[in-house]
Amino acid sequence: MIGCRCRSAFDCLAATAAVFVAGLWPGDPAAAQQPRSWAWCANEDNAFAPDVAISGCTAVIRSGTQTRKNLAVAFNRRCLALNNKKEHQRAVADCDQAIRLGPAYQNAFVNRGAAHYGMKNHERALADYTEALRLDPKDAIALNDRGNVWHGKGDEDRAIADYDGAIRLNPSYSYPYNGRANAWRAKGEIDRAIADYDQAIRLDPAYATAIVNRGAAWRLKGDNDRAIADYDVAIRLNPTDANAFNSRGNAHNDKQDYDRAIADYDMAIRLDPNAVSSYRSRGYANFYQVNYAAAASDLARAVELQPDQAYAAIWLYLARARAGDPGAAAELETNAARLKPADWPYPVAELYLGRRTTADTLAATGKAGDRCEAQFYVGEWHLLKGDRAAAGAALKLAADTCPGTFIESLGARAELRRLGQ
Repeated sequence: MIGCRCRSAFDCLAATAAVFVAGLWPGDPAAAQQPRSWAWCANEDNAFAPDVAISGCTAVIRSGTQTRKNLAVAFNRRCLALNNKKEHQRAVADCDQAIRLGPAYQNAFVNRGAAHYGMKNHERALADYTEALRLDPKDAIALNDRGNVWHGKGDEDRAIADYDGAIRLNPSYSYPYNGRANAWRAKGEIDRAIADYDQAIRLDPAYATAIVNRGAAWRLKGDNDRAIADYDVAIRLNPTDANAFNSRGNAHNDKQDYDRAIADYDMAIRLDPNAVSSYRSRGYANFYQVNYAAAASDLARAVELQPDQAYAAIWLYLARARAGDPGAAAELETNAARLKPADWPYPVAELYLGRRTTADTLAATGKAGDRCEAQFYVGEWHLLKGDRAAAGAALKLAADTCPGTFIESLGARAELRRLGQ
């Protein structure tokens, strides 16, 4: 998550972040009070689990003995603890209370911004971070967090401007270097991204999220060995990081080392049974190995967890169809009803449902990435029709034009090997 003294939710894309301690109201006597409930609520140095902090704050709020300022602190602290549990709606309600009690309580705006970001209410998050910065223009953490929201909206230039500002305010603050690196990576400036990841890691050698993100940058450059080396370090630092295992699996996948890839996806899923990206990736890896039953099982779980993710629905259809499942088209019909018809790759679903020709599908692409993907899906359509020559031509175009990390590139290369091309 992002917000009050915490690592950013954009520390990659998904990683769970360690939370720093939020400041109490300046001059508030709460910090000096030592009853058990206050100690739990204040949760200095994150000594207690979020549920313990919540129970402490709740006891303080219900005590009926607190000053207005102390109540504001308790609501803000409970807001922070609820954010850490990803109970963002409840967190917003508590931060609202803190702000009503103290309209100039800057940190409550930061925490409410984090809660809104957690619910993907980007505009509200931006408004809260901007108000927090009006109240304290020198808050490097609020600047960093607002940069993360801009990054989440795809406005990389504004994100970079906020990260630059956070770095100017605190050159030893590692998180904006990681955030700025993510923005450079999104803009395709991979070398600049790696330079910023390097600096983040120099400042904090145990910053596992930055190490995972640098691995992703190496992977984009096609250097999977350096990517795997970074993921190895990240896993040593945090053996319970499902994202690091998933990322290492992706690098092994790129190297066509499917057994190691699947072993990493297995571990990611053991660590996080709802890791939708790991189910998808393991499904793709099984598909590449012609293990269509296992691929379908994983992709069905991915669709269940994220019904609006079009790629999982399309690959699930391909796995079912390649296995000869007569219900594949009916299942795709059901899953496609949850997708957005105006968005790519919906035209691929229409192709497989008989509503588009291959030419229409290729014409529906808008970007270069979409066009290379379309060649793969057209190639798969030809394979299902038994036309190996047409399939080979389309799959070769996909392999030649898609970036190496695209699932369509990996799939095309696997199919071409089986076709002897």
